Amino acid sequence: MQTCSIILSGGLSRRFQVPGEPYLDKALYLIDGKPMISRAYEAAVAVSNDVVIAINDWVKASIYGNFLRARFVMDEEPRGPLGGIAAGLRACGGDVALILPNDMPYITGNALMHLLDAVKDSDVATFILPNGALEAVMAIKVPPGIKLIDLMRRWGRSKVTDIYRALPVVSLLNASRRGVARQLTNVNSREDIVPREAGDDLASGDILMRRRFDLELRGPDLDKSLWGTLSSGDPWSEARFYAENGALFLAAHALIDSINPNVKAMGNIILRKLKSQ
Repeated sequence: MQTCSIILSGGLSRRFQVPGEPYLDKALYLIDGKPMISRAYEAAVAVSNDVVIAINDWVKASIYGNFLRARFVMDEEPRGPLGGIAAGLRACGGDVALILPNDMPYITGNALMHLLDAVKDSDVATFILPNGALEAVMAIKVPPGIKLIDLMRRWGRSKVTDIYRALPVVSLLNASRRGVARQLTNVNSREDIVPREAGDDLASGDILMRRRFDLELRGPDLDKSLWGTLSSGDPWSEARFYAENGALFLAAHALIDSINPNVKAMGNIILRKLKSQ
């Protein structure tokens, strides 16, 4: 199984800025003497010889290229994480792509290996954090990944979370049980630089979700996916599927897609509660 790694570096680092100070590309912020993006790169090259960095500005390539040996691709439109994933997947030469953000500076090759092992039996694998949240770090099979991104765009979807709702077989690996929860610290602001202690674990173990449908949107379990909710405006089959599997974060996102404003509000309340854990 050939693997490439995609590092997402197309963000604007707005929440990382300090009022009154010059603009700073978060990827270049030094942690223990190394730029954040270098730390993500080291984790990537530990498990993959092919590294692609998705950017939103060619100036970044000229800067990062001074200290990283990688290929650079421009985020596809519309810009954002999904645009970076799309560009990266099309540039990959492997069967499987590891996707990680440039602002996860404590991630290690060991954590990424867990994802590579899990994706062998699924379409996509990611970690479930103690509070039930899912981040934009994953292993995904490249051909269905490209097909999925194109399909999501036709439906006007741009959330990374939708990837986990839209593929038939999804592995959610318990980050605490595997000892990698602190490695998944996502640095959005200066306050996030020091990893926080994890709270109580909402998931009791790994979660493997299998649904019978394909990306031609055919199959008996389509109503338990993003596609069923978008088609009907009724999220209950999808939300119940996630709730019964212990993936409350995804259940909340399904409820938010309801056409009923009261159900949508309930989804937002659940999501805020999970994020506060």
